[in-house]
Amino acid sequence: MVGKAEIARFLNNVTEQLKGWRMEATELAFRGIEVNGDGASEWAFEHQVVQPPDRTRPAFDGRGKRLLVLDREADGSRRSKRKMWNQGEKAGPR
Repeated sequence: MVGKAEIARFLNNVTEQLKGWRMEATELAFRGIEVNGDGASEWAFEHQVVQPPDRTRPAFDGRGKRLLVLDREADGSRRSKRKMWNQGEKAGPR
């Protein structure tokens, strides 16, 4: 997806499809946080469990990786510059 309009369309469509769904659990395990001058980034393993409203379907049990890149604003705050998420699989024994 590229551009605010396309991202907004995607999010509106997802929101419409998920009416009544409930987040049961969410976990983020951060593995890399870096600050370099005006830039910063972090990445994490993510796990979400989302329950459908009618409970006749199985819960969504999603896993993935998340990356966030930030820039420093003129007022010193950080603003998201880039975000990325990809689908993953349940980790096996380590």
